[in-house]
Amino acid sequence: MTDYVTDVGLLRLADGSLYTQASYSLRYSRESGRPSSPNQKDERTETEKDRGRIGYSHFLRRLSGVTQVVSPEPSAPIRHSRESHSHKVALVAREIAEHLTRLAASDRETAEIIAAVGGLDISACQAAGLAHDLGHPPFGHAGEVAMNSRLINFHSTNPGMENCADGFEGNAQSFRIVTKLDRRMPFDHQGGPAPRGLDLTFVTLAAILKYPTLRPPNETGDKPPKFGAFETERSTFDAARAGAASALRPGQQTLEASAMDLADDITYAIHDLEDFYRADLIDFGRVADYLRSAPEELRSAEEKEIPNPFVEEARKLASEPETRFDMATYQTALVSTQSIVGQVFSKRFSGSAAEMALLRWTLSGLVSTLFSGIHLTRPSANAEPLVSLRASEWHLMQCLKLITRAFVVKGSRMGLIERAQTEVIGKLFDSLATWLTSSPKKSSLPQPLRDYILEVEREARRSQRDPDQFSSAHLRAIADYICGLSDAEALSRANWLAGRDVPGMSLLPSDT
Repeated sequence: MTDYVTDVGLLRLADGSLYTQASYSLRYSRESGRPSSPNQKDERTETEKDRGRIGYSHFLRRLSGVTQVVSPEPSAPIRHSRESHSHKVALVAREIAEHLTRLAASDRETAEIIAAVGGLDISACQAAGLAHDLGHPPFGHAGEVAMNSRLINFHSTNPGMENCADGFEGNAQSFRIVTKLDRRMPFDHQGGPAPRGLDLTFVTLAAILKYPTLRPPNETGDKPPKFGAFETERSTFDAARAGAASALRPGQQTLEASAMDLADDITYAIHDLEDFYRADLIDFGRVADYLRSAPEELRSAEEKEIPNPFVEEARKLASEPETRFDMATYQTALVSTQSIVGQVFSKRFSGSAAEMALLRWTLSGLVSTLFSGIHLTRPSANAEPLVSLRASEWHLMQCLKLITRAFVVKGSRMGLIERAQTEVIGKLFDSLATWLTSSPKKSSLPQPLRDYILEVEREARRSQRDPDQFSSAHLRAIADYICGLSDAEALSRANWLAGRDVPGMSLLPSDT
């Protein structure tokens, strides 16, 4: 039997990843240009080392206290935090990559596509899944909107001050964390200054870039556009793209990034739905009613007084440029979704072992159904995802994702919660900015904000600028500090700085 992997010129790494000889040195180079480790007994692949560096990051551990869809609560440990979501995305991304590398051996087209982009690295997919949400601020998207608004509009409430033109975006902050803020060692192997960031390979850095662009110009609304890196990380962004994405169009995800992105969608569609069923936060009777009436409403031009979210979603998807939407396939997906809701979510979850086993078995089957539709697309001029689902599975996933989005995220209860969360992050940002503009003693600032500000001042001196002049770099340092906090820490610090609460000494970290 022909092995198409070797037939098209692909080679295998020890973990089963595929690469071409011509692409190896670029994809597996590190940002610092230095060897990854002096330990000759370390037989891990370069990206397995990357996975370890991200897996042990304190920024990843922080996500256990950060909002996924709702804020983590000690009384509801069964609900996903952003950390548990990240671990599941990493697992699913790895399984997608393993599936494709196995398929390449028996399917020539799959092997040819992998060879055309330089390979498919399994551990880079897993590492990207762990890293993709590192930059999400406290309270998730509500915090993201609040910080973006403060950064791009700072001068409106502080005349004469600079804005931070890039604003804020969680994906770009993730890239900033792994390339600049996190540190894996205090100095290098020769005793010199340590490389900034985690010093990841270019293939892993490119895999983290779910949105492989800088911020689009002239985007000034409070809700940030999706992009992958701030201007401050442009050189690393360019190097990672040149090293791992040279065969792709500008703005097109690498194969590894595309696998991670699909894993993120599958995890959101399945596991978040599980959370809200178990927590009894979705009225699945209403969901079933909307699903039953959607096909007829889609055939009618009549506008309902209370819009059907499944009808609204169909019209939105159909209006998007270069859409994959097909009405007949969507109608079939509605029927499938209605069947799933009727079989699994028709009664309230009691927590019994039998119900838990049924839920787990059914959701596992759903994941398998979606996996059956995974396929690769050859690189093309329109920069579409390289890893995607076939039409029937893609439409089913849209329906499943919509349940959480329409019945939880956009619900009235969530609206009130997000309003409060936005206020907390906005007030915390304002309080920290006011503190910094008052020229405080550096020793009075909390860590790691103190270190971030000292680095801003060192950079100002290197550039022959006044280190005491408040600048956009100070605003970025505030955002970096806030992005190191959990939801609960952000709330407590906002209350402290607003004078609504006074911490005891036991609540504050030691400076020693």
